[in-house]
Amino acid sequence: MFLYRRLIALIFSPLLFTSYLFAQDDKLTEEDKKSIQFESRDFIKEVEGLMNLIKDPTVPAFKRKEIINNSYNETANQIFLN
Repeated sequence: MFLYRRLIALIFSPLLFTSYLFAQDDKLTEEDKKSIQFESRDFIKEVEGLMNLIKDPTVPAFKRKEIINNSYNETANQIFLN
């Protein structure tokens, strides 16, 4: 349960950061805004896929633990910062 709360908090952190960036609209170009939106959507899709994979009952427990650990390690699959 604690892990899910932490994951949810980490999911919404980029959204809050993005809204902070948009509060300074005069300093961002339209291209910057589109780039930020694209990267945010891409990140959210990746986290959504990770959450779905973690909760999938057909995924063995050892594989689920490996996926969670890889999301924190400095690998190509890193999503979260320690």
